[in-house]
Amino acid sequence: MQRVAHAAIGFAADSAAVYPAVAALTEGVSNVMLRKTHTCVAVLGCGLLALAGLHLPGKVCPGARILALAERTASANDNKDDKDKPALSGIWVRQGGELKIEFCDKDVLKIDPHGNGEILIVCKYSVEKEGRIKVKIDELEGKEEVKEKVKDKVPLGLEFSFKWKVKDEKATLDDLKGEGDTIEMLKSHLEGEYDSSKK
Repeated sequence: MQRVAHAAIGFAADSAAVYPAVAALTEGVSNVMLRKTHTCVAVLGCGLLALAGLHLPGKVCPGARILALAERTASANDNKDDKDKPALSGIWVRQGGELKIEFCDKDVLKIDPHGNGEILIVCKYSVEKEGRIKVKIDELEGKEEVKEKVKDKVPLGLEFSFKWKVKDEKATLDDLKGEGDTIEMLKSHLEGEYDSSKK
């Protein structure tokens, strides 16, 4: 009996030492990969249960329980990744300037270059896994004569990306990247520190 207890304690101690290594190997693995792994393990478990005769017709399928547990684990990992994404809401005013950025909806942001609403650059955006914000200029809102002046500087369909970091009531927009002649102009106007605005 003592031999079995010592073996169990040794196994538990060895398993505890392995977990950090396993965690280090799986850190950064995409949720799709983890979900596939969990699903494969669940299917394999179901097959083993069926071979062992533990899955009988008319009984609750133990494999279904395993599959449900695997799905819950993968969903929990998805929620953890959502928490790591930057907060994209509210109106932000660039420090030392008049430019405003407003995160309107889940995928729409508006850039007000002069802070007066005369012209709005409406963009579609998405958040990439690394926390980069990918942006595409979708339309210009404002008076026709102002839109005509601006459309060459910020053409519709222009794509760029940047990093957006929020801490308390402050935000930083930096590392703006893209292709085309207007990217340097966008960098000089958009990159910088921002304050949260209630208006």
